[in-house]
Amino acid sequence: MTMPSMLLAALAGLAVTLMASTSVAQQDAAGRGGEQPASAPSEETGPEQNTRIEPFGASLFRATPPGPGSAITDPNRLVSFGDRILLRIWGAQQFENLIMVDAEGNVFIPEVGPVDVAGKRMSEAQASIKAAVRDVYRDNVSVYATLADVNPISVYVTGNVAHPGRFEGTQSDTVLDYIIKAGGIHPASGSYRDVKIKRDTFVKASYDFYEFMKNGEMAEFDFRTGDTIIVDDRMPSVTVARGARNTNIFEFPGKRLSGSALIETADPQPGTTHALVRRPGQDGSEDIYLRKADFASFDLQDGDEVFFTRDARSDTVSVALKGAVEGQKNYALKKGASLKQLLSFVSIDPSVALPKAVHIERASVAAKQKRALDQSLRQLQKSATTRSRTGATATIRANEARMVQGFVETASQVTFPGKIVLSRGGEVSDIILKDGDRIVIPEKSDVVTVSGEVMISNAFVFEPGLRVKDYVAMAGGLTANGDDERFIVNHPNGSSEILSPDDRIRNGDEIISLPGMDGKGFALAKEMLGIAYQVAMTANTIVSP
Repeated sequence: MTMPSMLLAALAGLAVTLMASTSVAQQDAAGRGGEQPASAPSEETGPEQNTRIEPFGASLFRATPPGPGSAITDPNRLVSFGDRILLRIWGAQQFENLIMVDAEGNVFIPEVGPVDVAGKRMSEAQASIKAAVRDVYRDNVSVYATLADVNPISVYVTGNVAHPGRFEGTQSDTVLDYIIKAGGIHPASGSYRDVKIKRDTFVKASYDFYEFMKNGEMAEFDFRTGDTIIVDDRMPSVTVARGARNTNIFEFPGKRLSGSALIETADPQPGTTHALVRRPGQDGSEDIYLRKADFASFDLQDGDEVFFTRDARSDTVSVALKGAVEGQKNYALKKGASLKQLLSFVSIDPSVALPKAVHIERASVAAKQKRALDQSLRQLQKSATTRSRTGATATIRANEARMVQGFVETASQVTFPGKIVLSRGGEVSDIILKDGDRIVIPEKSDVVTVSGEVMISNAFVFEPGLRVKDYVAMAGGLTANGDDERFIVNHPNGSSEILSPDDRIRNGDEIISLPGMDGKGFALAKEMLGIAYQVAMTANTIVSP
């Protein structure tokens, strides 16, 4: 397969993006001037997680469940089937008795007849009764009506609640009332955002209690005997452990939650300047320290723990080490401290680490890369939707637009580490450290991974002298869509290259095969492939057109 000439334009644009990331390192190093000594490092561990942190919305279910008497005294309660009304008539006519609301929604008054009261507030029902009585007895008759007893109904509450079962209540009790009767939502497994009410086999209503907590809005529901309330499993969640008015566990739909959405719900304390994100991983937790402005565009994941802080130490920066380093990993340094100054404090075992491959992950670089990708995706989407769809090409254009939309939806979920490549020719450039930097010290690896458009994505033991094509052959060869002339190779030092099949591979490299497109049948193939290359080289993620 030959590489199309129009792909070169896409790769040229890609080179501009990559050079922008590299220039950040060069500008920082150039602007450093004279070195400033770093302060003695002090570990920033953050507080221990408060095991008593509750899910957002848990306070709704601490109340005592309402008894039947509350329904009787509630002036807004609607009269319903089975309720009993105490009716008194005095004056020219005398009458006092309990009358029941029948299945038609009426009460029957002797000498007067049926009066429709169901679905009305008690004050409205009393007015209807008075009007009906005075139509028959016009003079010297007074009427008084009030609820004496309400008809109980039985509702099932199940799912993630403390005590699933059947509970008696009234037609006007809320979904909150019934869940309170069941002991509340289970704090470890229940969802406060996915509660359904089923009648027979149909879902009649769905509730997200976050809307009620934030806006006081909750739709009313007219319960009937046999209805079932189901509390679903908890969604992915993030814990806010400190520094906010709402220190709670917050659920979110989907795979990610933006920092701005969490800020809106958690409401950080006035003066908050930074956020520490503690992210669990297989090799222990990773701390990510961000300015509040950068945190707003940061994507949170299930299990993250967030500490909002007010950084009064304007003369310090907080950085973190990740990778092949033991012991202390979080440091507070004097502003202006450089990478080499930090590494002078750090004990690195060269038998397991690659100190010459050290690189930096910076939130501001990640944000720029994300903005550049989003802009490219918007332009691609615009091109797909504004092209002519008339005549014989209409069906083709519609199919292309659907393909582009699927690609855009997938690519928009990509997150960037914000890599800054520091090593060239075996030497590591020095650089001024910024607040929130993550310094990556890769581990030595005798493994080469192969993924993308190959038959079997896999990892193989490194063998000196082997070339790209040899590892691709070990992976079963290319798929029918694979590009057999160009391969992306990501190196342990954070850099990436586009190599040919005959280029040699080093230990720890990652080989990615992307699809090849000739562009003849699909006018937007060049743009999509260019974005796929950009993502693979800067985010180590495969997004196939």
